[in-house]
Amino acid sequence: MKWHKLTTRKMTEDEVEIYGDKYDFMWDGRTPNINEEVLVTYPLSSGKFVDTYIDTWEEIGDGVGFENTDNDVIYWMELPKYNGELEKANGLLNEIREIDLKLRQLEHPFYRVSIEDYFIPFNEKYKQKFVDILKEIRGEMVEELNKLGVVEDD
Repeated sequence: MKWHKLTTRKMTEDEVEIYGDKYDFMWDGRTPNINEEVLVTYPLSSGKFVDTYIDTWEEIGDGVGFENTDNDVIYWMELPKYNGELEKANGLLNEIREIDLKLRQLEHPFYRVSIEDYFIPFNEKYKQKFVDILKEIRGEMVEELNKLGVVEDD
């Protein structure tokens, strides 16, 4: 996502010919869609920026502008889209916790491996294979979390 800069400027002679005295200024820069809610900020004379807030680009009389922002220089950005990342991340974290529990249980010599309440006796020599597979699956889940923007604390 990117901040888009919008500025106001005086109309050119050609624009005055086309629009007459209908407008006092023109917007320069990419504008949001009509009725689109976006994040907005603008610079202060100190060089700092106003805290970001949500505003709506709309038709105002014969022109267009932000509903609650009236400044000569405005920066705006589309609102981030939420695609269920949080639910997916929480699901992955729960699965990783389950794998971590199984890995701890497999450290005990008398722990038996079962699948969906179906017990298959495996010799001790196969225990390391189960550990390796669980660690590989856990690693894939951590990679998926990283792609979602979730990282493990060190």
